[in-house]
Amino acid sequence: MFLFSWAILLPLLARSDDIIYPLFFVDESTVAKAHNFRFSGILDNLECENDLFFCNESVVVLNAKYETYPDEVTIYAQNTFNLCGNLIPDIPDMFDANASHHGSGTCIIPDYNHDNIFGWNVTFFIPFTDPEAAEFAAMDISIVVPKGETWGPKTDYQEIYSKRFEYEFTPFVL
Repeated sequence: MFLFSWAILLPLLARSDDIIYPLFFVDESTVAKAHNFRFSGILDNLECENDLFFCNESVVVLNAKYETYPDEVTIYAQNTFNLCGNLIPDIPDMFDANASHHGSGTCIIPDYNHDNIFGWNVTFFIPFTDPEAAEFAAMDISIVVPKGETWGPKTDYQEIYSKRFEYEFTPFVL
């Protein structure tokens, strides 16, 4: 009975539609209101091809929302760059307006993989600074990939990975 159960469950567990498999994603900064986001993971190239995505054109998008004190004003900021910046240095036009472009990403095709995923080793680094008056920050960092060969106003895309970081800065009262 036990072997029969595993025979049924194993194909279900092994099947996944994930494209990005993160190894780690952390903010390495030790200074308040300054961030050094570092990501390392594997991009499943076969899953990209099966879904007809062009993963070499992926873009990393950071959307930040700040609540300030004492003015209680909401500030929005955006940062974008290519996930595979070592292969494609130009940022698509649709991500160029009103966004900063701090950070870098690399995609490396390994000689052989150490796991069951046929894909690229991907890493990126984002240095980002919060406004001085920020009391609360929420940052969503996403990787988006186009369905077509190039980015454009009518390009269909999908968010293949996302993570949220939230920070609350409380002043010390002595």
